[in-house]
Amino acid sequence: MVSRLMTAMALSLLLVASARAAEGMPARIEIGSGLQQARPLAGPLPAPLQQAHVQSKSEHTISHYTEIIAMCEQAIEKTHDPAARQYAMQLLAWAANRRGEAYSQEAVRLTAAGKLDEAAAQDAQALADFDTSAMNDPRKWKALHNRGVSYALLGRYEEALSDLTKAIELNGTDANTWFNRAEVRYELGQYEDATDDYTQVIERAPEDFGAFTGRGHAWFRMGEFHKALADYSRSAVINPKSAGALVNRGDAHRQLGKWSEAAADYREAVKLDENYGRAYRAAAWLMATCPDEKYRNAELAIRAAEQALKLDGAEDFAYHDTVAAALANAGKYSEAVAAAQEALAAVSDEARESVEERLVLYQAQKPYRLPLQFAARPTPARR
Repeated sequence: MVSRLMTAMALSLLLVASARAAEGMPARIEIGSGLQQARPLAGPLPAPLQQAHVQSKSEHTISHYTEIIAMCEQAIEKTHDPAARQYAMQLLAWAANRRGEAYSQEAVRLTAAGKLDEAAAQDAQALADFDTSAMNDPRKWKALHNRGVSYALLGRYEEALSDLTKAIELNGTDANTWFNRAEVRYELGQYEDATDDYTQVIERAPEDFGAFTGRGHAWFRMGEFHKALADYSRSAVINPKSAGALVNRGDAHRQLGKWSEAAADYREAVKLDENYGRAYRAAAWLMATCPDEKYRNAELAIRAAEQALKLDGAEDFAYHDTVAAALANAGKYSEAVAAAQEALAAVSDEARESVEERLVLYQAQKPYRLPLQFAARPTPARR
């Protein structure tokens, strides 16, 4: 979820972008935008606020922000002038938010380097700073936005939703805030509300790939497959090089019983990215389970399913589930049972019943076939 929300605030840093973006969860945090420094007082600034103000104009690093925060805290403690105290709190809020953004940037770098524990520590520092910023200036919408993203990264979606809603109330013009709230609402299962928020993003950014993708996922979850198809199709136009967009569209075609169109999208996705396991999985599922024999291919389904598993599915039950379906389609029922049992070992509670039903079929030496109307299986991955 939390969408563009997060790779690790990376999405927030727009290293994400969309997925839910970019294919999938929150967070776009545009570093340094939206949160302005406090306006200086009309008269001379008392020390140490004068020094903090000057420091805020210099090159910004974590150490610079730390110095400004310390000066502002000192001023708040020692200054009795209400106007000066208010200015100190606003400048502190600005510096804390900026330092939090710097910490989250560093967390993204560490995550990319595989240093997950160190990245988590930086994310924790970022959250503390966003919290400090929001407490010292509750009307700083960007600090609320950033804290909401941090909460979402931690799976604290209700708190994230609260902060993002407040940020929108303070400034409803920022497309990223709408996007991240949509991502959070998606994660909370509030799909209809999520579509409303994605629509707000699209109104502000008509070519936003992540918003069309995210709204398509929400429509898909609600069983509105024609609407999902329209949004996925728009995503594919916006980013014709996205294999994920084609698989999404193929999934919608499959849900609507448009086997030929689904097959074409999956083939094209594999051509675009031969290392994209999800494309192989989707193609294998169709070739193994399609009710129209014309679109089934036993041996190719097994090869595609195994390739998907090899590429990126070892920890995902859906990949084992697909291997099982492909093996059963080929009449290899004992192997299908074993693969289905592997799927059950990793399956979520939400999908357990459907996997168990397929296992029963394989034990009875019967293949699984998609009905003409069926629930999303496997569901499209957002990331």
